[in-house]
Amino acid sequence: MTLLTPGIVQAECAQISPIKKDEVAACDGVLIRSDAVPSVIVNLTSADEKCNLKLKEQQEKSDAWCNAEKLKLVERIRVASELNKKRISIKNDQIAFLTGEIRRLKEPRTGYWIAAGVIAGVGMTVAAAWSLNQVK
Repeated sequence: MTLLTPGIVQAECAQISPIKKDEVAACDGVLIRSDAVPSVIVNLTSADEKCNLKLKEQQEKSDAWCNAEKLKLVERIRVASELNKKRISIKNDQIAFLTGEIRRLKEPRTGYWIAAGVIAGVGMTVAAAWSLNQVK
Protein backbone atom coordinates (compact mmCIF):
# COMPACT_ATOMS: atom_id res chain seq x y z
CA MET A 1 0.00 0.00 0.00
CA THR A 2 2.92 2.32 0.54
CA LEU A 3 3.83 2.04 -3.13
CA LEU A 4 0.51 3.46 -4.23
CA THR A 5 0.43 6.34 -1.75
CA PRO A 6 3.99 7.37 -1.09
CA GLY A 7 3.00 10.60 0.75
CA ILE A 8 1.12 8.78 3.49
CA VAL A 9 3.13 7.11 6.18
CA GLN A 10 1.75 3.94 7.76
CA ALA A 11 1.41 4.62 11.47
CA GLU A 12 -0.42 3.35 14.46
CA CYS A 13 -3.73 5.14 14.62
CA ALA A 14 -4.77 6.57 17.94
CA GLN A 15 -8.43 6.69 18.84
CA ILE A 16 -8.32 10.48 18.90
CA SER A 17 -5.74 12.29 16.85
CA PRO A 18 -6.31 15.94 16.02
CA ILE A 19 -5.43 17.10 12.50
CA LYS A 20 -5.26 20.55 10.98
CA LYS A 21 -6.74 21.91 7.78
CA ASP A 22 -5.10 20.51 4.62
CA GLU A 23 -3.35 17.84 6.68
CA VAL A 24 -3.75 14.23 5.49
CA ALA A 25 -5.38 11.83 7.92
CA ALA A 26 -3.20 8.84 8.77
CA CYS A 27 -6.12 6.46 9.29
CA ASP A 28 -9.61 5.72 8.01
CA GLY A 29 -12.38 7.09 10.17
CA VAL A 30 -14.85 9.90 10.68
CA LEU A 31 -13.78 13.51 10.74
CA ILE A 32 -15.56 15.63 13.32
CA ARG A 33 -14.89 19.28 13.91
CA SER A 34 -13.63 20.14 17.39
CA ASP A 35 -16.60 22.41 18.11
CA ALA A 36 -19.04 19.57 17.19
CA VAL A 37 -17.59 17.06 19.68
CA PRO A 38 -19.70 18.23 22.66
CA SER A 39 -22.83 18.07 20.49
CA VAL A 40 -21.98 14.52 19.39
CA ILE A 41 -21.36 13.45 22.99
CA VAL A 42 -24.68 14.96 24.10
CA ASN A 43 -26.48 13.30 21.19
CA LEU A 44 -24.94 9.91 21.99
CA THR A 45 -25.78 10.28 25.68
CA SER A 46 -29.34 11.42 24.97
CA ALA A 47 -29.80 8.61 22.42
CA ASP A 48 -28.79 6.11 25.09
CA GLU A 49 -31.18 7.72 27.58
CA LYS A 50 -33.98 7.75 24.98
CA CYS A 51 -33.36 4.07 24.31
CA ASN A 52 -33.45 3.27 28.03
CA LEU A 53 -36.67 5.29 28.46
CA LYS A 54 -38.25 3.51 25.51
CA LEU A 55 -37.22 0.13 26.95
CA LYS A 56 -38.61 1.09 30.35
CA GLU A 57 -41.88 2.28 28.77
CA GLN A 58 -42.24 -0.95 26.77
CA GLN A 59 -41.47 -2.99 29.90
CA GLU A 60 -44.14 -1.09 31.86
CA LYS A 61 -46.67 -1.63 29.06
CA SER A 62 -45.80 -5.31 28.92
CA ASP A 63 -46.06 -5.66 32.70
CA ALA A 64 -49.43 -3.86 32.74
CA TRP A 65 -50.78 -6.08 29.97
CA CYS A 66 -49.54 -9.24 31.72
CA ASN A 67 -51.06 -8.14 35.03
CA ALA A 68 -54.39 -7.38 33.33
CA GLU A 69 -54.42 -10.80 31.65
CA LYS A 70 -53.51 -12.45 34.95
CA LEU A 71 -56.38 -10.66 36.71
CA LYS A 72 -58.78 -11.71 33.94
CA LEU A 73 -57.74 -15.36 34.34
CA VAL A 74 -58.03 -15.20 38.12
CA GLU A 75 -61.53 -13.74 37.79
CA ARG A 76 -62.51 -16.40 35.24
CA ILE A 77 -61.34 -19.11 37.62
CA ARG A 78 -63.27 -17.53 40.51
CA VAL A 79 -66.49 -17.28 38.45
CA ALA A 80 -66.11 -20.82 37.13
CA SER A 81 -65.55 -22.09 40.68
CA GLU A 82 -68.70 -20.33 41.95
CA LEU A 83 -70.70 -21.65 39.01
CA ASN A 84 -69.49 -25.20 39.65
CA LYS A 85 -70.38 -24.92 43.35
CA LYS A 86 -73.91 -23.81 42.43
CA ARG A 87 -74.24 -26.63 39.90
CA ILE A 88 -73.08 -29.17 42.47
CA SER A 89 -75.58 -27.78 44.99
CA ILE A 90 -78.43 -28.09 42.46
CA LYS A 91 -77.36 -31.63 41.57
CA ASN A 92 -77.18 -32.58 45.26
CA ASP A 93 -80.72 -31.21 45.75
CA GLN A 94 -81.94 -33.23 42.76
CA ILE A 95 -80.25 -36.37 44.10
CA ALA A 96 -81.85 -35.86 47.53
CA PHE A 97 -85.29 -35.33 45.96
CA LEU A 98 -85.03 -38.39 43.71
CA THR A 99 -83.71 -40.54 46.57
CA GLY A 100 -86.71 -39.50 48.67
CA GLU A 101 -89.08 -40.31 45.80
CA ILE A 102 -87.53 -43.76 45.37
CA ARG A 103 -87.83 -44.46 49.09
CA ARG A 104 -91.43 -43.27 49.07
CA LEU A 105 -92.29 -45.48 46.11
CA LYS A 106 -90.54 -48.51 47.60
CA GLU A 107 -92.32 -48.29 50.97
CA PRO A 108 -95.05 -50.86 51.45
CA ARG A 109 -98.38 -49.09 51.45
CA THR A 110 -99.81 -50.88 54.45
CA GLY A 111 -102.28 -48.10 55.16
CA TYR A 112 -103.83 -48.51 51.72
CA TRP A 113 -104.02 -52.27 52.13
CA ILE A 114 -105.71 -51.98 55.52
CA ALA A 115 -108.22 -49.46 54.16
CA ALA A 116 -108.86 -51.67 51.15
CA GLY A 117 -109.35 -54.67 53.43
CA VAL A 118 -111.83 -52.81 55.66
CA ILE A 119 -113.77 -51.57 52.65
CA ALA A 120 -113.78 -55.06 51.13
CA GLY A 121 -114.93 -56.55 54.46
CA VAL A 122 -117.72 -54.01 54.86
CA GLY A 123 -118.74 -54.58 51.25
CA MET A 124 -118.83 -58.34 51.72
CA THR A 125 -120.84 -57.97 54.92
CA VAL A 126 -123.34 -55.71 53.19
CA ALA A 127 -123.54 -58.13 50.26
CA ALA A 128 -124.05 -61.11 52.60
CA ALA A 129 -126.75 -59.29 54.53
CA TRP A 130 -128.51 -58.30 51.34
CA SER A 131 -128.27 -61.90 50.05
CA LEU A 132 -129.78 -63.24 53.28
CA ASN A 133 -132.65 -60.77 53.05
CA GLN A 134 -133.32 -61.93 49.51
CA VAL A 135 -133.54 -65.62 50.46
CA LYS A 136 -136.52 -65.32 52.80
